[in-house]
Amino acid sequence: MLKFNEIQEAYDYVAFCNPGEAAAYVGKEQGRVVLIPSEMAADDQEIQAAYREIEEGEWLQIPDKYDLGLGKELVFRFAAGRLSGPEQDKVERIFSHRGAYGNWKDFLCERGLLQEWYDFSEQAEVEALKDWLDFNQVAYEDENGNVVTPSPKEW
Repeated sequence: MLKFNEIQEAYDYVAFCNPGEAAAYVGKEQGRVVLIPSEMAADDQEIQAAYREIEEGEWLQIPDKYDLGLGKELVFRFAAGRLSGPEQDKVERIFSHRGAYGNWKDFLCERGLLQEWYDFSEQAEVEALKDWLDFNQVAYEDENGNVVTPSPKEW
């Protein structure tokens, strides 16, 4: 049985790599997660075996934060719930320039909101991953050891 923490760790693994550098897959039938590191290691026999397994079975690629709507949209959601109108305008200006995330974190530090942002972001990632699993009809074991089965699909 897939465990949510394994899926979350795979999501984090891909998130910390450069785009396209690594991938992670969930095997619905196999009940496990496979990590595929960068192409530089593609000659490794273990990685070749993982590629073959993924090509032969029913595997889902774990999405990145942009696939889950957790990029700028999440920042604006946080800002809308916690900042005044003029501060929200400033956030929009921050994200219209390069270096936005660094400036965003500086902005939050000045207001004592950085930890609140981290907590908000982490909770949003967990919810989005669980929604993705449900949408893709993947059962898993949650953090408390409970089996979570997907909602029935309405056709």
